[in-house]
Amino acid sequence: MPGTEPDPQRPVPATAIVDHVATITELGDERGSDKGIPLLHPYQVVEFKFVPPGMDIPVTAVDKVDQNSVPGLQDGQTVPIVYDAGHPRVARLQGGTRMFPAQARRTVLYIGIAFAVLVSIPIAIQAFARTARRRLGF
Repeated sequence: MPGTEPDPQRPVPATAIVDHVATITELGDERGSDKGIPLLHPYQVVEFKFVPPGMDIPVTAVDKVDQNSVPGLQDGQTVPIVYDAGHPRVARLQGGTRMFPAQARRTVLYIGIAFAVLVSIPIAIQAFARTARRRLGF
């Protein structure tokens, strides 16, 4: 199940450069074989770099946001972020929403319920038929 990255505990605003954006449209299919569960609420995994004050090399961080919650998100774009002062890799895009985990859980729940109903229908029909045969003396 997809989840969000942790919130920075001591948030510091900064800007970062997007290295890579991947859009996830299916749950459970990492190989691209079309066997995943389509997500009603796709999300984007965003890798970005920034240089915190006092450091001379860039830090790479990853965040996950709802698709299009950060408009026009693309490689090379400069984006506002907040990062944790004590752990700079814990960073989030500002303005991005993160409703996709709850939607993914609901999708899996609905599929599970549908599967249970479909499995129980033939069992219920068989039980009804057995009961009817006994009552009719067959």
